[in-house]
Amino acid sequence: MRSILALMAITMGVFAVEAAAEEPVKARGIVLEETHVSYAFEASVLGRAGKAMLKAAPLGANGNPNAGQVDSEWSLRLKPSATETQCGVQDVTITVSTTITTPDWSDVEDLEPDAQKEWDRYLTALRTYQDGHIAITVEMAKDIRSALLALPAQPTCSDLQAEMAQTAARIEADYADTNAAYDKRTNYGKKLGAVLRKQFTRRG
Repeated sequence: MRSILALMAITMGVFAVEAAAEEPVKARGIVLEETHVSYAFEASVLGRAGKAMLKAAPLGANGNPNAGQVDSEWSLRLKPSATETQCGVQDVTITVSTTITTPDWSDVEDLEPDAQKEWDRYLTALRTYQDGHIAITVEMAKDIRSALLALPAQPTCSDLQAEMAQTAARIEADYADTNAAYDKRTNYGKKLGAVLRKQFTRRG
């Protein structure tokens, strides 16, 4: 899985986003949107599912297939406090948009119940791992918003936007390291159980 932390769009007016499932986030000024997509694969036994899944999986930033992936972007809406002599931050709303990609084993129902149970367990663990990356991105958005609200007023709104961009980029870089550390700590989700464990045969 990879996490893409990118795309800051500062707007002074109405901010429009593409339709997506909006998830409540208990933080003022933060909106989380989740889009769920899946890719299909087939395998006759659980022992072959891993290879079949990776063969059908999307490629990550490093060119390798990712069984489960989270792509995140964020954008912000600025409500400025502007006068003839200065431009400051009155309020900021940050929208975090995530695309969550998971595998869909199309013929898993042909397997024994224990194999289906193991597949369900794997998917749950995979989503736990993905949720960890989303939580990191949301925390990043909170920190960015807090830092932007604390910025002093600038002579012009252009100067303010430049200062906002520098501040956000610095925090974003720190959280890229946090995401990398999370991958290392969880071994890309394997330590959370996101690995298929047993082999079962097809019925009949």
